[in-house]
Amino acid sequence: MHGLAFYLGVGLAVLGLAYTAAVLYLPGAVFGDQRGPYLKNGAALLILAVSLFGRDLFLLPRLAVYALWLVAGTLALWAS
Repeated sequence: MHGLAFYLGVGLAVLGLAYTAAVLYLPGAVFGDQRGPYLKNGAALLILAVSLFGRDLFLLPRLAVYALWLVAGTLALWAS
């Protein structure tokens, strides 16, 4: 039985993949010509999903999980 972190990781992975695919494949009228910030947000969602998987499945040290959170937060700040 997996914990809450696993299911949150699955949800964020699906959301991140759908969001990134939408940014890449929808016409330019939806996201405009500047797709970089949107791609950074999609990457941040995927990094958060990996950190949650790692927290529940891979037994990463907590510092590695916190480092992934730092990277995801930095990408989200660069996107805004």
